Amino acid sequence: MSTDSVPADLTVELSYEQENLSVDSERDHFAERLATGDALRFVAKIMIEIRDNSTNEIVWAGQIQRIHDVGPGEYMHTGKASMPLLTAFTQVLEDFQ
Repeated sequence: MSTDSVPADLTVELSYEQENLSVDSERDHFAERLATGDALRFVAKIMIEIRDNSTNEIVWAGQIQRIHDVGPGEYMHTGKASMPLLTAFTQVLEDFQ
């Protein structure tokens, strides 16, 4: 195995943005609650830029976005979100294989 490094042709930059869709509401002290915490609804956006390293120009750009509904006690990075995001990344990047 060689230890020589080969310069990359492309740079892929991923960034994340989250847009809150939950509505803030005031609570009274008489509300009955079955679980602690509130449900959270938001749009998760992953922006993708692929740049040519020799020119620094954008070769391709796009985004993947998904609305998440996370209830009390749920962990959003598994289950409902993981498989659709894997499928989306696979479809978006399949032409670069």
